[in-house]
Amino acid sequence: MFNSTNAFRFFSMMIVLTVTTIAAIGCLGNITDSESNLQFVRHVFSMDTTYNSPDIMWRAVTAPSVHMIGFISIIIIEATLTFCGFLGLFKLAKHFNS
Repeated sequence: MFNSTNAFRFFSMMIVLTVTTIAAIGCLGNITDSESNLQFVRHVFSMDTTYNSPDIMWRAVTAPSVHMIGFISIIIIEATLTFCGFLGLFKLAKHFNS
């Protein structure tokens, strides 16, 4: 029977599924097209399209090793979110009628 509790659980599962799917697509995209995504991370960290004002350019990060660490961190966070999201979704589905 589909009551209000089950409806709440169903829509909770749909929200978790949506967020997890977005994270999985992002992770997959970062892994399969890593060079262009790494270039984007370099672009953001370097702040190369700002106004080159000394007031804000002091926080630009130009070290390639830091760019790589940031990019790998993004992939790890997306992969962790994907794993935890699907695990949580499985547990929600398992206990749907509890």
